[in-house]
Amino acid sequence: MVGKVRTTNAHGPTAAKKAVKAPNSAKPTTTTISTAKKLPTSISKPSQTPKGTQPRKRKADEEEPEKPQVVNSLLNAPEEIDFPRGGGTTLTQIEVREAQLEGEKEAQDEEEAERKLNTEVVKDKSKAKRRKLERELAGNAIKEKNMLPKDAFRVEHLNYKRLIPGTKVLAQIILVRPLELIVSLPNQLLAHIPITNISQEFTQRLEAAGEDSSEDEEDSEEEDGDEDGEDAGSNERLPGLNQLFKEGQWVSAVVTDNKVVDGKQKLGGREGDEAVRASRRVELSLEPEKVNEGIAKGDLKAGFTLTAAVKSVEDHGYILSFGVQSLSSFLKFKDTKNQLRASTSKLHVGQVLACRIKDVSENGRTCNVSVDPVEVAGSTLSSATSITSILPSALVSALVTATLPSGLNVKFFGYYDGTIDPFHLNGLDPEKDFKAGQKVKARVMWDSLATTPKKFSLSLAKQVVGLEVAKFGEEGRKIDEVFPVGRILEEIKVTAMDEEWGLSCEIEEDDEVVPAFVHISRITDDHLASLPKAGPYQIGSVHRARVIGYSAVDGLVQLSLQPSVLEQAFLRVSDVKVGDVIKGTVKRLGDSALFVSISGNVDGVVWPLHYSDIRLKHPEKKFKEGSPVKARIYSADPVKNRVVLTLKKQLIESELPIVAQFSDAKVGTITHGTVTKILDKGVLVDFFGGLRALIPTSEAAETFTTDLSRLFTVGKVIPVKIISADPSSNRIVASARQGHDAPPVEVTSVDIGHLSSGTITALHETNVVLTLQPTGVKALMSYATLARHRKTTVDALRNELAKGQTVEELVVVSKNAEKGIVIVGLIPSKASKAEGSSKPANITFASLVVGQKLTGRVSGKVPTGLLVQVSPSVRGRAPPTEISDDFATVETTNFAKGTQVKCVVISLDSETERVELSLRPSRLEADVEVRDPIVASVEDLKPGQGVRGFVKNIANAGLFVSLGGDVTARVLIKELFDEYVKDWKSRFLVNQLVEGKITSVNKAKNQVEMSLRKHVAIKESPIELGALVKGQIVRGVIKRLEAFGAFIRIEGSEISGLCHKSKVTDDDDEKWTEVIHEGDKVRAIITDVNLETKKVSFGLKQSLFPKDDEDSQAESEQDEDEEMARDDDEVTEDDEDEGEEFEGNWEDDSEVELEGSSEPEIQIPAVSTSKTTGVSSVLSAAGGLNWDGESSDDEKMAVGEDRELEGNNDDVEEETVAVALPAKKKVASLKDVANQQGGPSTMGEFEKAILETPNSSRLWIQYIAFFISLSQYDQARSVGRRALRSINFREEQEKLNVWVALLNLENSHGTEASLEELFKEAAQSNDSKTVHLRLVDIFERSEKYEAEEDLFQRTVKKFSQSSKVWTLFGQFYLARGRPEDARELLPRSLKSLEKRKHVKTISKFAQLEFKYGDAERGRTIFEGIVDSYPNRLDLWFVYVDMEIKQKNVTGVRALFDRILAQKLSSKKGKSVFKKWLAFEKENGDVKGVEACKARALAFVESLQ
Repeated sequence: MVGKVRTTNAHGPTAAKKAVKAPNSAKPTTTTISTAKKLPTSISKPSQTPKGTQPRKRKADEEEPEKPQVVNSLLNAPEEIDFPRGGGTTLTQIEVREAQLEGEKEAQDEEEAERKLNTEVVKDKSKAKRRKLERELAGNAIKEKNMLPKDAFRVEHLNYKRLIPGTKVLAQIILVRPLELIVSLPNQLLAHIPITNISQEFTQRLEAAGEDSSEDEEDSEEEDGDEDGEDAGSNERLPGLNQLFKEGQWVSAVVTDNKVVDGKQKLGGREGDEAVRASRRVELSLEPEKVNEGIAKGDLKAGFTLTAAVKSVEDHGYILSFGVQSLSSFLKFKDTKNQLRASTSKLHVGQVLACRIKDVSENGRTCNVSVDPVEVAGSTLSSATSITSILPSALVSALVTATLPSGLNVKFFGYYDGTIDPFHLNGLDPEKDFKAGQKVKARVMWDSLATTPKKFSLSLAKQVVGLEVAKFGEEGRKIDEVFPVGRILEEIKVTAMDEEWGLSCEIEEDDEVVPAFVHISRITDDHLASLPKAGPYQIGSVHRARVIGYSAVDGLVQLSLQPSVLEQAFLRVSDVKVGDVIKGTVKRLGDSALFVSISGNVDGVVWPLHYSDIRLKHPEKKFKEGSPVKARIYSADPVKNRVVLTLKKQLIESELPIVAQFSDAKVGTITHGTVTKILDKGVLVDFFGGLRALIPTSEAAETFTTDLSRLFTVGKVIPVKIISADPSSNRIVASARQGHDAPPVEVTSVDIGHLSSGTITALHETNVVLTLQPTGVKALMSYATLARHRKTTVDALRNELAKGQTVEELVVVSKNAEKGIVIVGLIPSKASKAEGSSKPANITFASLVVGQKLTGRVSGKVPTGLLVQVSPSVRGRAPPTEISDDFATVETTNFAKGTQVKCVVISLDSETERVELSLRPSRLEADVEVRDPIVASVEDLKPGQGVRGFVKNIANAGLFVSLGGDVTARVLIKELFDEYVKDWKSRFLVNQLVEGKITSVNKAKNQVEMSLRKHVAIKESPIELGALVKGQIVRGVIKRLEAFGAFIRIEGSEISGLCHKSKVTDDDDEKWTEVIHEGDKVRAIITDVNLETKKVSFGLKQSLFPKDDEDSQAESEQDEDEEMARDDDEVTEDDEDEGEEFEGNWEDDSEVELEGSSEPEIQIPAVSTSKTTGVSSVLSAAGGLNWDGESSDDEKMAVGEDRELEGNNDDVEEETVAVALPAKKKVASLKDVANQQGGPSTMGEFEKAILETPNSSRLWIQYIAFFISLSQYDQARSVGRRALRSINFREEQEKLNVWVALLNLENSHGTEASLEELFKEAAQSNDSKTVHLRLVDIFERSEKYEAEEDLFQRTVKKFSQSSKVWTLFGQFYLARGRPEDARELLPRSLKSLEKRKHVKTISKFAQLEFKYGDAERGRTIFEGIVDSYPNRLDLWFVYVDMEIKQKNVTGVRALFDRILAQKLSSKKGKSVFKKWLAFEKENGDVKGVEACKARALAFVESLQ
């Protein structure tokens, strides 16, 4: 232990640097402590300070004794036991010396203090006596103030100390937030009620909602689909607090917690309101179990008011719970609607209500109540047997027992004592206007648990007695709206004074007097211990004040007289006005922002983009802490409590209009904007107020540019003109091209041709700027014009000119009112005639007409053509297709800048003032040879026509070629070359001339296909729907078979329609599905064409064809041979679809950029898992695709009718593609798959295509089918596995398609073991339920019903929570003729499914009974459903649809009568009559239609 060294802070190298303090200097004096103990409690009330004020520091110092300062020394060092051997010491010599000096110093300090004390006592005896006298006088004053008459008791104010847990209090809601209520309490206090303290029932709903939100996404989607049609009686969504409460509502609450919180803490950045901060200390609860606790059973009688919560919603009303001795009540819907007149008549489970008991049953368990606010507010409590039965909000008749300066003492019910403070006497004087023995009607506000016996505080205030919001004036405006926070009042009068609390004042406004209060801490910026009666704040004095808050319960306006508050520009963020120029002080410079103090408690933030007009590399050099700055309010967000400033000088000094909100963004407004982001197709600029606008590339500059970063930089301030503002999407489009300062002088004072002189004010690069005399209008004139006039050169002229010179003989040739400038020239007679000066100078945009011939000069070249200046104010563009009649000469012709050309106007755009010109000689003169004819629209094109055009855009999947006008043709990659070219993009440039042939023209969609190949397959123009007529005979292909008929697609078009099964064959004994098959080519007759719904109906019956139109077998065979010959050269319809993703926007100038692979993927139409949808092999249905990748309207309608079992299905995942290979008996047809698809037909072609589009499942499946057609099944499996490895992992749908194709392959050509192994692997790699249902579908089509049933059994066990699985299983049994097995599934499913899915599942089984089983049984099930859920209109409609399909006209009408017998809203009634009328028109008669209309008229009249 020898050599051990202490390590306390009093020793070591730093000890010598610390000042040595005397120990007694840190001790608090005895006098200070004793004085603090003797002070009356009224002086140290923390509750007297209103919320939002800062505590007085001096007072805090008096109440809290000063803590002694600890001096680190050997004397107070922690005790350490140390026994060095030999009795030595562990201290060094320096430490021993320090200890000795410290002891000597302490002894000297004690002697000096004792000597000074004795001297002071001798010298200042008179001063001590004077202080003693002052203390005695102050004590006497306090005793006199607190002296009370006999039997009287002190009137206490509510403060935080008295708000102990369990205290019941009356409160008024002042703010409804998403998760809490902010309430006002008596005596200017605030509290909050969390959402979990509303009621036990509501808390249970919150917990249930939390559990529901944690469910998987599939079930959430199911819930969304199932809840669409539910009404008020269903399990609705959890309501927000704004649906349960409203501002100004009175509630009875109980204190659950009272804790001291830091008033300065920030509440998540979104709670900027002072009221929210002040309410954090006290937490209340509205739960009836707590508020009504202690009510005696004998006091529950008529007239008693208490709080209740809605426990449940029944068929005819609500059950209310009071939390009192098993007492409950039933409130009818009718009574609720009549009584809650001012608010919604719909109540929610967990909602809290104030009730008045009307009567109680004999057994005391139930009662009838009224929730009418008027009845509740006017109910007077006559007696109470227990003091615990007296609740806040009880209205009682009280007797005044004593009048005091501080308020009234009252007694009610003969037993219970209460007080009324001056703020709740309606402005009356407690001593002058009241006397002992007087009766008053008052309302209980809070009870004091700290006093024994318990006392109550009551109120006579009008707003409290009437349970209403305090109003101002006859108009009934809210006081806080009349006196908002921040308003400065020039005169307020002091009416009363409390020396320790503050000033009571009154405000005179519009002959009305409003009470106000100034807390003692808000009177001056200095600390005031008490208020002198004869000082500047005496009663009757008038002062200037500012509103800082409002107490809703007390009806008091809270004021401040502090000069610092009066001088502040604003108190809250909501008072800040966007666009104001202010001065501030730098508070702090952070890494990502600059913080500026601008007024009191409000700080502003400046983002780095707005530090200066230019980017600052070292902002710390400019912004020093405390330095003043001049800024402008850029935006203000009261919700986030954020003020954003800008320090950009251009924005601060801008005189242009400020666009601070969307209503300011008027078309034509010119304002300044800040560039915030540069995009490929435009520039984003920010305005004041957080608004943002887009500047398209076309409006970025006068000339077209593809690199916007060369024109704009982020942070640059530019003037822009608003050219469009869409309120629905809040989208603003602006123009930098048209953005110029507002005209300083009206140019209307001068006309074109006006003669004048001008003074040179500026010399620009190309123009001379002049000011015309005497109008002062700004004018421009080019150097060249003035040089020709003076017969000199431009360079020499530049040296001669100077500011201030006068130019004579000027003439106005054009003017621009928007820019506020005019273009001037020289008087023609005195100007030298330069070449080409014969063009008219007075051409304006307004004077132009289409077809007008002009002379202009080439002013520039852009990618989209030539720019031609036809006058000083008008410039046009000539597209490449309008430059010459021979496109080959466009590139060789030299159009140098300044070249004079003749042109003709071909189009005008008045919105953007754009002019499109043509330089074609054929448009200017007659009899001109034209190599490339004008293409104005798709009407000028036809398939097979040879054309030339210019490459407009090079996309990932091909080219866009401009042919003229607005006509743009697309060229797919496969149509570019006859041979395969990998790097094809390098072969083309924008504006390159190309030549090819039109392969197809779709006039309806304005789409043109073009090919650059030498050997081109020309497609016939598609047949349009409008060209079809009833009775027309067409050729088509059976696209798909459904249970109700066949879909036929007309050859050479995308039009498809339905042939009903009754119109397939004339032979009734023959099954129609044996007559036609998918892929068959047929002749059909059109039986109906509906242009409105775009639906076509076909017929195949021979009896439907005209007798003279019967084709012979030879003719039919000849047609088939011709068709097969055509197929060898035609491009199949799949090739049309190959550019589906490439379709894009055909009218986009040059901004089209296509995503995806080099050749877009082909979308495979979705196939349902239900047998009733007639699933067919995708591989055998080639050509069934269209440009949209969707089914036609006919197809959707028909499939939709038969799929209504799956409609509104919760757990139906998004339809995925089920690619199916046909069964073994159809394998032979697979050999022709490649030819049918029109795609690759050899391994080389497949490999090349896969290299281009590796993610296309259709292409991979065609490759698999190719090997199956060759009976190479192992190779087909290998290709499938390779596809799964090659397709990108993000393409889940494409991978699923391949998995399903492999399952089909194993089902057709594999073993049960290989199929089972592949199935398990597919279920692990994809969504398991989807794979199960796909395999079910495969078994169904291959007629393996035993395997299908076995798989269904496994599926319902694994996915027992899925309603879809159960209904599909039931459908399988019914379709197989096993109704009993299907009916056994329903009770099994209800045991496994969630309750919310029961109704849907039962409804689906009922529909299955109608479709496959016993219709009468289906009716029975539906009757049970609609009886349990009479308000579910969707269930009624499904029931009606089932009866309509049964052709039960009488039954349908009876159902409509039953629906209308219920009470329906106008919206529901409209849908019912609409459906009824449609039924009568289609299935009923004229009498039924008239009856429906009459019933509808009566329904409308009943609503009025």
